[in-house]
Amino acid sequence: MTATASRPPLLALLSGAFYLVLTLLPDSSTAVLSWPWVLIWQVGLFCPVFWLLTEVGRSRRWVWLGQGWDWLVGGGILGLGLAAMTAVYPHQARWYTIAAFCGLATLYALNHWLNATDLPGSDLTEKQARRDRLLTGQGYLGIAFVVVSLGLWATQTWLPELQRLQQIQQQFGVSLPFTFGTLQNRNWAPIGHQNYVAGYLTLILPLFAGLGLTQHHRRWLWGGAVGLGLLDLYTTTSRAGWVGLMVAAIAVLSPFLLGKAKMALSRQTLVGATLGGLGAIGLLLYSTGRIQALLRGTSVGALPGELLFRLINITAGGAMGWQRPLTGQGLGSVPLLYQSFRPMWAGREAELVFQLHSTPLQLWAELGVIGVALGLGIAALLMRTWWQHRDRLSCLTHSLFVALLAYMVQGLADYQLDLICISGLIIVLLAAIAAELQTLHSGNTSRIVSVARPIPAIGVGLLLAVILMVLPFHRAWMLSNQGFLALAQVESAKTPDDRNRMLNQFVQSLTQAHQIAPWEPYYPYQLGWVLGDMGLKQSDRSLIDSALQWFKTGNQIVPTQEFGQSNLGWLLLNTDPKAAQAAFQQAARLIPAKPGVFYGLGMSLLYQNRVDLGINAIAIDMVRDPTLITSPQWQTPQQKTLYEQLLRRTEAIYGELIDRAPNPIFMRYLRACRSGLRWWMGNMSAAREDANAVQDPLLTAILDLQDGKSVNWQALPEDASKYAIAAWLNPTERDRYLHQAWIQAQGAAPPREVMAELRATMDRSKTLTEWLRQNAVANSNRKLRLGFNVLSRHTDGINPKDFLNEVNNVPMTVFFSTIMQSMIYFPELDQGLQELRSSLLQSIT
Repeated sequence: MTATASRPPLLALLSGAFYLVLTLLPDSSTAVLSWPWVLIWQVGLFCPVFWLLTEVGRSRRWVWLGQGWDWLVGGGILGLGLAAMTAVYPHQARWYTIAAFCGLATLYALNHWLNATDLPGSDLTEKQARRDRLLTGQGYLGIAFVVVSLGLWATQTWLPELQRLQQIQQQFGVSLPFTFGTLQNRNWAPIGHQNYVAGYLTLILPLFAGLGLTQHHRRWLWGGAVGLGLLDLYTTTSRAGWVGLMVAAIAVLSPFLLGKAKMALSRQTLVGATLGGLGAIGLLLYSTGRIQALLRGTSVGALPGELLFRLINITAGGAMGWQRPLTGQGLGSVPLLYQSFRPMWAGREAELVFQLHSTPLQLWAELGVIGVALGLGIAALLMRTWWQHRDRLSCLTHSLFVALLAYMVQGLADYQLDLICISGLIIVLLAAIAAELQTLHSGNTSRIVSVARPIPAIGVGLLLAVILMVLPFHRAWMLSNQGFLALAQVESAKTPDDRNRMLNQFVQSLTQAHQIAPWEPYYPYQLGWVLGDMGLKQSDRSLIDSALQWFKTGNQIVPTQEFGQSNLGWLLLNTDPKAAQAAFQQAARLIPAKPGVFYGLGMSLLYQNRVDLGINAIAIDMVRDPTLITSPQWQTPQQKTLYEQLLRRTEAIYGELIDRAPNPIFMRYLRACRSGLRWWMGNMSAAREDANAVQDPLLTAILDLQDGKSVNWQALPEDASKYAIAAWLNPTERDRYLHQAWIQAQGAAPPREVMAELRATMDRSKTLTEWLRQNAVANSNRKLRLGFNVLSRHTDGINPKDFLNEVNNVPMTVFFSTIMQSMIYFPELDQGLQELRSSLLQSIT
């Protein structure tokens, strides 16, 4: 055997280098959505394609995968091609389809290198050595992943959070525990989200175990990797990851546990070890607190946010697939079309997504029957292959099947195939399995066929054509990045001329990006928002007019985005209320429970002197988002008459919903809100009637304080309102209790200026009601569209804010939010309001 026989080619090493970087790159799932990383990962995808073509051209051989996998790949290529040609958004579909084809080429490139027979000395020993080196190298990369993951999480999340909690304890005497119940505390590193990290660990942990069982001289290394990997998985608190590992382990061990296969260990030892391992996993998962939260929620008929999120995704994704059942909506269509399929009863939960958090559901929505058939085909072939060869496979190969089966289970609750580190790991495992099966059928040469000389050249030509096809994507991305870099310098510009020059560069760059890639709504949306924001701040009509045109352009590209419709409505409101009304109507059809949408619709109607309809629209928003009722914006003399009408209409809507409430839980919520509304209106007897009916201790305490009765604040439920009332009742300890109330509500230390204002306004108020209503501290803000860039699949830009300037009553929204609670998810409420919304929209039309 020559020294060069087993050395990977340069293109293979280059492909591996890209794979390593994109596996360990911090926050890689969002970094790859920015320039130049988008170019880097795509070059990394093209490298294995060139590698495959050069190897096939050199050897004039093609190595099939065998075991029926090639037929499935061929069907996948035809299906993906058909889906791309029929996609609703064809440019986005081609972008993702090209990436999928590159992944398939990578699988065949690895398969060719692992099974090539034309190299000197290439025999079964050499093939086995290559396969072992591939999996060992992947194992080392997995160890690096685990170390980087734990290191980044510990230094950037865990330790800083412990320090913050300790500072709160020392400063204010309030003890808050570190909890995985907060999403930000879970291990995101290095990929960028805890579910992604768990998905990778689900694949790599069985490989660690398999390497430990076969490489006796490194057993300490792989055993330590398993331990660290399990610790890493624990810090993600991923339920799906743990369940996937448990199901896969049981499935693969079942022939041994049931006595259907030979084993080195005694059956009693194996059963005991399996039960002990499953029990330990169950205890670890339970200790994170997420299982307790699930049990508590389901016991009272409520679901945690993650399960609600997936329930909404299932409904929307199912509808997407049913509309185009054969080929689906097309790859990349989910973030663009999702809101038009999202169910009305979802409320404010899962307003926008870029993936449906379930691999089968994602395949159904974007590829229809083709995607489902591919998914089922992969699962069936994988299980059939393992079952047919289970007695002949090596221990290491068994671990690969465990990894893939575990990931299939985990994939039911998330979609991660667009992540190179995860899809690349799956490809490595599949290629290694194919190589093992090749050694088991060493006498079968039908998997290796000759290739005509022109075919590799044709492949190179096709690849160059694909590269030319994606160049506009990259050129537009590069230009937009340059524009955002210029925009970042606008605020720091020293002179007005420099500021205008930077702004003009931003506009020119993103305009060119739009002209090159007119199918992307991101560029006109960013232009519309930035110019609109500056126009409002500077009272510059020309900037606002330009923003209007860009928002209209973005809405023409994708008419199913509430962001573009509602912000267009706010920009139009003062100059063209009828056009604003049309924009708000479209936004209301997409996300009817979004705070401010029906309020904006109502304002556009009031501006047209359609007073009754306008009052009805705003009152609907007040019922859905009662914090609007307490806003200090209504306290001006000009708003007094309108405000009184709004409160009366809001009370009437509560009455209508109460009359037809379908269950006691909904009835209690409505009467509690109406009690708070009536207290706010000054109708104390009616407020007490509702408070007595729902037996709410907080409402009762507030009404008792208004009537001059004594209140035992220590008996109130443990939340922020309890300590706010304690601050009212104990003037000498007011600062301490106000601080405690704020920390209880926000989980963070309060701003000094706000706390001083809260104390001063409370000191000069005669009653608690006067403090909350007449003397309340106001906070004016515009809601940030968190995740707008990530959900748009571009992260070069800035996260925009809504143009609606909300004026919040700080004590009511922070301390007493449960009195008139703004619910994120309450299907009965949205179903009850939908009849009123539909009737209003029909009346407007």
